[in-house]
Amino acid sequence: MSSSEALVEAAKTGDLLKVRELIRASPALANTRLASGESPIMAALYRGHRDVVHELVESIGTVDVFAAAALGRLDDLREALRRPGAVNDVAYDGWMPPTRFTTRASTRPGSASPTSVARRCASSTLTALTIVRSPAP
Repeated sequence: MSSSEALVEAAKTGDLLKVRELIRASPALANTRLASGESPIMAALYRGHRDVVHELVESIGTVDVFAAAALGRLDDLREALRRPGAVNDVAYDGWMPPTRFTTRASTRPGSASPTSVARRCASSTLTALTIVRSPAP
């Protein structure tokens, strides 16, 4: 098992000590993704391991558009949405339903846009922010 896989596995199980050990040994690991696109932050968040999420976010500093939407990190979300096309990015996992604001076709059924991540995980303020940045359906 690679270090990236070990970190995602520790994040999934909520093993905060293992997460700390791995990111202390290699800080860049906190911002890694598996070949599938899965990140340690989202793996922990989807399973309710908020302490692990906090540790990973502290290690990274800023997060991507999906983590920002899911965590309610408005400043990070605003910054991520400045990148052209960010609001149409497609989630790797397909765990959440598609939204009518997703305008780009996905090769993975059930993939989600940042808007649906915000709606599912965070606040109405974040949803409104992503909708305002979305192209017309």
